Amino acid sequence: MPTSTSPTSSETSKPNRKAIMPELNQVVADRMKSSLTSLHISIRDYASKAGLGYEAAKRRVNGEIPLTLSDIQIFCKVTGYKPSELLENKFVLKSSPALADGRE
Repeated sequence: MPTSTSPTSSETSKPNRKAIMPELNQVVADRMKSSLTSLHISIRDYASKAGLGYEAAKRRVNGEIPLTLSDIQIFCKVTGYKPSELLENKFVLKSSPALADGRE
């Protein structure tokens, strides 16, 4: 008689990392894209300022590849956002780089 392979209660209570991480990646990528639009920075301009090729920047901003902490750090350096702002539940778009980095 075959034995059951049902997950234990501890296995079912754990969040599915594979499901959560792509969702978080897409949320941050969407916020990056919205931020660039709000700041009137094209993907081409962002790529140039970030030291990336156009295709690499486009794939990151569109959420086509997983973002790294370095990607987020570079994005924040270019736009003036703080990394924590991209991860907070409530996201506020800034209309100028001065607002994004708190100078206004």
